[in-house]
Amino acid sequence: MLIPAYNESAVIAQSVQAALASLYPALEVLVLDDGSTDDTAAAAEAAAGGDPRCVVVRDEVNRGKADG
Repeated sequence: MLIPAYNESAVIAQSVQAALASLYPALEVLVLDDGSTDDTAAAAEAAAGGDPRCVVVRDEVNRGKADG
């Protein structure tokens, strides 16, 4: 499951926790932080609580949706 995020620190925990509550047996959650200037990545990692099914990937620069 992909969770794209940009400056979502206020709500990212809810998204991560909802994703991790899935009963899908081969679940992998990737939070893609597109250069947020707030604490989005840290909030996502905290919400995951060390769950190995969740990986936070942080881009240092906001590239936007068009950058593939």
